[in-house]
Amino acid sequence: MENFFTKPTKKKKLTSFFAIIGLSVLFTLILHVFLVSVLVAKFDVVSVFFSLISEERVSGKNILVFGIDDTRAVQRSDSILVVNLDDQNKRIGILSIPRDTRVKIDGAGFTRINHAYAYGGVDLLQETVSTFLELPLHHYVKIDLSGVEKFVDIIGGVKLNVQDDLHYTDQAGDLYINIEKGEQVLTGQKAVQYLRFRQDNEGDIGRIKRQQRFITQLSKKIFSFESITKLPKIVRHVSNTVHSDLSFSQMVGIAMQFKDAVRYNHVKKATVPGAIMLSGGAYYWKPDISSLDTIVDDVLLGFNKQIPVVASLLDTQPVNHKPLPQTSSKKKVKPMVRTEILSPPPSLPESKIVSIETLDFDDPKETITSQPLQPSSKLALKPVHHVDVKPVELSKVNNAKSSSQTKDKVLNRRKLTMKEVSRVAELVDVNEQYEFAQLNVEVLNGTGKAGKAKRTARVLKKFGLNIPRFDNAGHFNYPNTVLVDWKGNIEQSLKLAQLLNIQPENIIVYDKDQKPLDFTLVIGQDWKDIKHLLEQLDKYEHIKKHS
Repeated sequence: MENFFTKPTKKKKLTSFFAIIGLSVLFTLILHVFLVSVLVAKFDVVSVFFSLISEERVSGKNILVFGIDDTRAVQRSDSILVVNLDDQNKRIGILSIPRDTRVKIDGAGFTRINHAYAYGGVDLLQETVSTFLELPLHHYVKIDLSGVEKFVDIIGGVKLNVQDDLHYTDQAGDLYINIEKGEQVLTGQKAVQYLRFRQDNEGDIGRIKRQQRFITQLSKKIFSFESITKLPKIVRHVSNTVHSDLSFSQMVGIAMQFKDAVRYNHVKKATVPGAIMLSGGAYYWKPDISSLDTIVDDVLLGFNKQIPVVASLLDTQPVNHKPLPQTSSKKKVKPMVRTEILSPPPSLPESKIVSIETLDFDDPKETITSQPLQPSSKLALKPVHHVDVKPVELSKVNNAKSSSQTKDKVLNRRKLTMKEVSRVAELVDVNEQYEFAQLNVEVLNGTGKAGKAKRTARVLKKFGLNIPRFDNAGHFNYPNTVLVDWKGNIEQSLKLAQLLNIQPENIIVYDKDQKPLDFTLVIGQDWKDIKHLLEQLDKYEHIKKHS
């Protein structure tokens, strides 16, 4: 491990100064990758100090950039980037990896990727990321994330207009935020509080906006004469904060490569695609491997492939992705419109209303029939369809979101967020004995295979659930089983999802307190019949018998 700033001479100090100035664009660019990710837990110091690197060109190499919080008893990598340098084509590729991404770590099994550093240091983290992306990693840059506070203090603080009062206390997490609204100069401590605050109505989106404002003001401060006069102190601080196996001359070369890439608009950036998942009572970011492979080819390796946009049932907003990389033919990318579920009327003439007792008997006509199953059209989820849209600019995202939020308000629905899943995972044992008394669940067959709804309903009844009816869904083209939470009972929906082996990405949440139903289960093609349920039922009955 090399500390690449050692006893800086006047020549090296001057070179470092120009590296800082020349990489200010890079600083904002890399940080932006983290700002748009809802899974980033704190300010990306990687970007701040990565702008202090190096004259020897590095081409065709992949660099692992990660941040470590040295204030913790157990160090974990909180921010992870992979940067590809292509000097020949004047391009840079940047891929950010959410710290909660579930991967296989040698010797530890499947867990969060940020645990790799704690288990085996740089070598194990490098090996884990390389295996995950199927990509060789040639160098690394390690950053002490706790250095952001001192960095801001060294440059004399950052002047910022705080738009709202920010107050939050988490004694267990040793997080205390107390910032009044108004124009002020944020010290290092206050800057960290400002960048970590996420407890307003906008959650991560609000935090992203605040981080963007901070970066703008920080960039101005770095360019100021006051900061230039403090260059020696800045260099000394960075020398204790940034560690790498890259040489100083290579760092300067990287700075020039970023400058060229930005000049030619040849910088591509992306985040590992995926969805929220719950496993063993813990929440993770489950990567979409097929989409990830395409992104790695396009963003890091420079192959012009169209990146697929996968619509998730939990996302009720239209796709507002940043413009995707275009092919040489400049074809427009067609994002998907999110799936939505329509609430059926309280009673439907064609629906099969059954008493609980009828579920105890097999119905030959229902389980074995020569007649084709007919879907119930009014119970349909609107299918995903394509529309031509113009690429969404960041400045226009709010307008698009406003339209979507209006639609969501009319339908009285919302997403199941990572924050909700994590809170339940932290406070509730979803693997404990299942208790579903007084919950009303309807079961819909979305596969077209006769008898699935009834057989499933019969087993669910034995868990104490009320099953007022089972029926066919609006169509039989559901690839995934979907759980609809009509009343926003997140704790129960996650417990039920655990029982049914449904991931959070396939949970749709409404807030309709007056609806007689609590949940709707739509059986999809991925449903493994009732084998899994019967295994859970045996455990449930055993626990109940001996409790």
